[in-house]
Amino acid sequence: MRGAAALVALEAARKPARYLPPGAVVYHQEEPDDVAFNLISGWAMLTQSLPDGRRQVLRFLLPGAVFGPTPEGQALHGSAAEALTPAVLCVIPREGMTALRRHWPEFDDRLLWCIERDAELTAGLLTSVGQRTAIERVAYLLVELAMRALRRFPLRNGDTVALPLTQTLIAEATGLTAVHVNRMLRDLRQRQVAIFLQRRLTVLDAAALLALASLPPELPALWTGTSPFSFS
Repeated sequence: MRGAAALVALEAARKPARYLPPGAVVYHQEEPDDVAFNLISGWAMLTQSLPDGRRQVLRFLLPGAVFGPTPEGQALHGSAAEALTPAVLCVIPREGMTALRRHWPEFDDRLLWCIERDAELTAGLLTSVGQRTAIERVAYLLVELAMRALRRFPLRNGDTVALPLTQTLIAEATGLTAVHVNRMLRDLRQRQVAIFLQRRLTVLDAAALLALASLPPELPALWTGTSPFSFS
């Protein structure tokens, strides 16, 4: 089942779509879990916070992402979800997911694809925070998000892409301070590698940026693939 037929199955299972402004909370950490979400348009993110307020960005979500459902028996979300841009969400209650499985035979395979991809995205970010230098972490994040937004590899000189990030968000994703992120972005600009200004990335030297990001060979295909829950 593909395209229009898949949309029919989703329409029958979901609650009315949610339209969110930037900064709107989809759900809070430790909030009861009773629905799944399919991001139709816009950007969002998953974060985890410590009791003292420090926060780690776990994953950035782009259209097609499925998120929210926890394993059976786990009643609370272990992370929070927040819209980064104006966003539209398809909301699917647990009983709706049961109906989808009944009427859409490919549903479980597609959901598993999303879960496996998201695990790889999180593992890549964890490895970056734990092993890359500061400038490599920033380069890795910019390359990841640019490639996911463009759905294309490799990046090219002159590529420009809107990324709804602040320096604080980059810091929370890379394990750096905002001051350190500012220095790394300035370093990339001074090296004539890339410019990130007013939430827009411009690639000046794609080869140098990719070299700094030090990508494992399997990641480009993962980043540029189309989610099986994207129907555009």
